[in-house]
Amino acid sequence: MIQINGFEEAVVGEASSYSRETVLAYSIEKMVAILMTEQKMKEAESIKYLEENILNSYHGEGMPVFIQDTDPELLSDV
Repeated sequence: MIQINGFEEAVVGEASSYSRETVLAYSIEKMVAILMTEQKMKEAESIKYLEENILNSYHGEGMPVFIQDTDPELLSDV
């Protein structure tokens, strides 16, 4: 499994699907919070950094998945 250095606290579990190995699952919200706290970035800067350097990049087999946290109230209608 590929791990992303500096974002260990953003791991929320593991994910798997048919014919794909198990990979780490990261919370995007927690990744943003880490950048804001540790790198002193603003929220918009953190999101842009993640999009440009991690979320929209392919790093090969075993690449983690990234979960967009959802407001629990939004799920009540599903």
